[in-house]
Amino acid sequence: MKIKWCNPINFFKNCFFLITIAAFCPESLFAQVYVWTQTSAPSTDSYWGQIYWGQMASSSDGKTLAALAGVVGNAFIYSSTDRGLTWTKTSVLGAGNLGLACIAASSDGTKMVAGGHTDYVNTSQGFIFISSNSGFSWVKTSAPWEDWNSVTLSADGTKLAATCYYGIWVSTNSGTTWVATIGKPPGPSWLRIATSSDGTKLIATDTINIYTSTNSGFNWKSNNIPGVQWGCVASSSDGIKLVAGGYLANGIYISTNSGMTWSKTSAPNLNWQKIVSSADGNRLVAGAVSGDFYASVDSGRTWIDTGQSCGSGIVSSANGINLAMTTSTVGVFTGHLLYPPQNFSDRCNGANSVLQFNGLPSYPYILQAATNLNSPAWQPVVTNFTDGNGIWSFTETSSNQYAQRFYRALMQ
Repeated sequence: MKIKWCNPINFFKNCFFLITIAAFCPESLFAQVYVWTQTSAPSTDSYWGQIYWGQMASSSDGKTLAALAGVVGNAFIYSSTDRGLTWTKTSVLGAGNLGLACIAASSDGTKMVAGGHTDYVNTSQGFIFISSNSGFSWVKTSAPWEDWNSVTLSADGTKLAATCYYGIWVSTNSGTTWVATIGKPPGPSWLRIATSSDGTKLIATDTINIYTSTNSGFNWKSNNIPGVQWGCVASSSDGIKLVAGGYLANGIYISTNSGMTWSKTSAPNLNWQKIVSSADGNRLVAGAVSGDFYASVDSGRTWIDTGQSCGSGIVSSANGINLAMTTSTVGVFTGHLLYPPQNFSDRCNGANSVLQFNGLPSYPYILQAATNLNSPAWQPVVTNFTDGNGIWSFTETSSNQYAQRFYRALMQ
């Protein structure tokens, strides 16, 4: 953005701006792009050898993370409270080769729940564990010995739900006691489950059908959606916006009325197996078997290929800006959403200029300036946060110091 300064003496006659570019950002950034960084989570264990990373859990701010880690003969959970900078390995949770299957966290990341696989022969696995200290220690609950596939819990960690081969079980007291609410499904097995933040609205799939509940999982009804093989589901925090991915090249479907009606999106027909949603349901990331992660910023109506191969597990912060994923034998990565300034504009305010653009809500952007574009030496001017509506604003008071000046705004 190039600015011709306002004349402070004759403001109304001489104040105007020449906008040469809408925003100074690389063209590739005008889409939803995630930058991934490998964390310090190890790829091998000093005693057990190769680590095989599985599902993940995250607090709403993305700072507290937990990841399932399997080794030959045992299963662990690694926890981090600094967005993956450092990790702590918990005690062994079950033996055998099947390992842990699923994990979820409360909004603040202090309460967690994890479920294990079993082949209904090995009695040392197939239980549900809970943690009240961000995953650093775990206690086995009274939930039955089952082949658990997916777990979820309310924002405060009091309402839990879990799917297994034979049914769906729920707890309303932070996992202390459990009740079976529905038996074996018409499909082969209950697979994925997701909940609203208050724990009242749930969505679950039995591979062939999708079911929803409005009373914390005690009663369920089948949804009006094509009977295909479903591999993943997710929910907004209010339980109104739902998304489901088909496993056998059936596409991705969305609902904006808690599952009453569904519509197919423009997502490609891949074997979708993972999907996460921001709290408002606007930002979605879905992963396909032997494919990439695809992202949407408009509640699933349009999708782009992020170019990042699908990992073993993925989680999202509540605002959809920070992600974390596991890759089977490599480790844990954190992802950060790049969303460049949009609608960069300026206006006169007396002798000053007010610069403004739209960005991610409540997020820091840095304003840089240069006096020419032939060999620009960009200098930082200010770093400000956008407001809750994503509006960034700054008043430039050094108008009389430059004949011309160019500006660009970047994500912090």
